[in-house]
Amino acid sequence: MADLMTLNCPTCGGRLQVTNDVDRFVCAHCGNAHIVDPGVRVESLAGELDQIRLTMDIRQAEDSLAVLRKRKLALEEVTTQQAFDPIWWKIIGVVLPIGVVVYGLYEGQNLVVTLGLAAFLSGVLWLVNRVFPVPVPNKSEQAELRRLNDRIKSGDLTLNFLKQELQRVTDGQRAVKND
Repeated sequence: MADLMTLNCPTCGGRLQVTNDVDRFVCAHCGNAHIVDPGVRVESLAGELDQIRLTMDIRQAEDSLAVLRKRKLALEEVTTQQAFDPIWWKIIGVVLPIGVVVYGLYEGQNLVVTLGLAAFLSGVLWLVNRVFPVPVPNKSEQAELRRLNDRIKSGDLTLNFLKQELQRVTDGQRAVKND
């Protein structure tokens, strides 16, 4: 029968009794797995498990952010295709003909010709607006875009935190191995 040795868990400090012939054990107090060195030095697997968990969390966060960014790009594509907001078409449609009439009267042009030119320009603008309709983002698209931006910012912050935490755990593991 193997002799029992008493060790302290490096994670929680709990007293443990293990046999000399085991090379791995799980702490009965905190549940962390440990490796027993032949020199009776106990190394915790908690750091390695944290690295694996953090790496998986980082991959999941990166995948989620990629999906959010694709949705944002698709929505932005729809909302940024507009050259002019419809209100600009209306302003141009009113101001330009009035300008033509004023200029024509100032230059002494025939009133009928000037009004005809103004009506022609108004008709052209109306036709251009009907043939090439301008997509305008509705309020729900704008709200969705804001929500996506907020979720992406939050996801970026979470991803940065996870990467920093992984770096901290990795540095801690290096320090333990160098001891």
